[in-house]
Amino acid sequence: MHFQTIPILMILFLRLFSPAWFTGEPCPEDKAVSVTEQLQLTFSEEEPPKEGILCFDVDENEQIALGTEARGQKWISVYDADMVFQYAISFHADGDFLVFLDGENIWLYLIRGDLCVEIDSNGQALSVWELEGYQENIAPLLKQGRSTTREVNGNVYELSNKSSFLNLTGKSSILSVSSAEGGERVLYDASETMGLRLGFTLFLGLSLFALIIGVVVYQNKKKQ
Repeated sequence: MHFQTIPILMILFLRLFSPAWFTGEPCPEDKAVSVTEQLQLTFSEEEPPKEGILCFDVDENEQIALGTEARGQKWISVYDADMVFQYAISFHADGDFLVFLDGENIWLYLIRGDLCVEIDSNGQALSVWELEGYQENIAPLLKQGRSTTREVNGNVYELSNKSSFLNLTGKSSILSVSSAEGGERVLYDASETMGLRLGFTLFLGLSLFALIIGVVVYQNKKKQ
């Protein structure tokens, strides 16, 4: 897989105003540079392995962005309306995140710090914003970003899982779209990967539990 690490910009482009869908203030340049350095944004032209979906967005052109994570590495993968992969951006951040499409750019919302980072289609950070006002601004943004459905041009995009077993992961394995005519199509399916990983995790957990029980029983027998 080919990766390109993005050099840290001194925030060469800075909006005078935040987008209409959130209210915030641009971070001071030193903080903005610090945030982008910590993110370690990396651009890739190759599609990452399929993983459970943490968040997603669909724009008016039905371009799709998926937020995923595996082994501490977080990804934003972008697809066109036909679900053809376009590019991906990996990054490092503590806590949950949300993704929003805005024309050619992506907004990465870092929930822990209430920060929105604007990223272009080459993976370069353009600006960093601090969000203001929980009730009137942050709460609606969280609700929108965490929603498992998007309705665009009469089509309904929805996240789901094939089985309730996968709900234990806190992620979604399937992205599907239902048209206004009633047809449904699966666009993305990570059920196999998620099922294997969850099964292995549960197996290790049960094995450890059985080992502990065995040790306790053995120790009690020795004392008798």
